[in-house]
Amino acid sequence: MNTFKKAGLAIAVASSMAFAQGNLWGTDDEKFMSLQVLFDGVRECWAGSPPDEMGQSPCYESTGGWWFGYAENGGSTLQAHIGNEWVNFGAAPSPRLTDAMGLSLIGSGFSLKYYAGPAEAEDKPGLAAIGVNVLQNPNTGGENVAAKGGVCVVYRSNEDINLELGWHEATYGYNTFQALLPASAAGRMINLTWDATATGRTSGDFSRETWAPLHDIAVALNDLRALKFPLKNTTTTPIAADFTLCELGWAGSCSSTYTCSGSTPIIGGGAVAVNAVNLKIAGRMLSLAVERSTAVQIINLQGAVVYSQTLTPAKQLMNLSNLPTGVYMVRVPDLGYANKILLK
Repeated sequence: MNTFKKAGLAIAVASSMAFAQGNLWGTDDEKFMSLQVLFDGVRECWAGSPPDEMGQSPCYESTGGWWFGYAENGGSTLQAHIGNEWVNFGAAPSPRLTDAMGLSLIGSGFSLKYYAGPAEAEDKPGLAAIGVNVLQNPNTGGENVAAKGGVCVVYRSNEDINLELGWHEATYGYNTFQALLPASAAGRMINLTWDATATGRTSGDFSRETWAPLHDIAVALNDLRALKFPLKNTTTTPIAADFTLCELGWAGSCSSTYTCSGSTPIIGGGAVAVNAVNLKIAGRMLSLAVERSTAVQIINLQGAVVYSQTLTPAKQLMNLSNLPTGVYMVRVPDLGYANKILLK
């Protein structure tokens, strides 16, 4: 499966690891490094290999926790709203969800446009989907999630979408257990639960097609390889869906109060007018085009303010030549703006 790799760093690993263990993913890049899904194996990687002073970690080179997209049959396509534009997410390589400094490019929701074309045969439906790999190498093993009890999702969609438990497809085929995410125009939180001891084609909210070979749900739960969100079309009429994913976790861990507002750009966790800030850096000279006089802070990895200066529309340059090489946060408190930079 096609995954993307992070090309940058995460600054708040300590806060990420302290976040609720049942909560796997959300749109906050300070809690979820590079918007990587924090399955158990991914958490263990980050706990053992936090970013160094240059923001590098082997956890960025794994495939565990990374989103991928695919589209098959009937001219199906998948697009994602990334960096203020709609891009193809159904071909290799899948675009990153963060920029080179690890900041979110998807805003307050991972917004997608599914197009599932007409089915070509009973076992070849029109198909568009996103998914996320569980372990560093999904071809050599997965995780045992039977005791988790289920999955919770915060989402919105104008069509029914499924959540699918990905198993070892080369052994068991491509049609595994799925649960329904009903269409919802407003943001919705749903818990989808399973019975790990169930036999047959139904287990809690999950079921499997009757025409597919029979396997119990334990096959997927004892060796989970991926979680997927497919739109399958078994008819001769194309289906289009607008789907936004905002939060993902094990059952019972998603927000009790939630919003899922889609693709509004977010910078450093706070919404900012598009023209309010325009940051550029050349060598050790930082240029920050501001529309009014404002204080700018430079913060190191320990959270300390190491340099501050007031910029104005007429004076927009900061000389950072006295700072050591490393990763910093640029913060403009009265604009609610934050961004990460790397000084070489």
